[in-house]
Amino acid sequence: MTMTYAAVPAQAAVLLASDVPVADAFCTLRLGERGMAYGTFDAAVDVRAILERTMPGAE
Repeated sequence: MTMTYAAVPAQAAVLLASDVPVADAFCTLRLGERGMAYGTFDAAVDVRAILERTMPGAE
């Protein structure tokens, strides 16, 4: 479990350096209090920006 906790900040650093929309969402969801509980969050995530990056022009 320790390796997982060491890897998450490293993942966050890579995403932040890449300047991608998912970086803020990742940091908010994974570095917060409930970071390892997948699928449960109450944070505001810019889903539109993430989807636009993965599917440009889709509506």
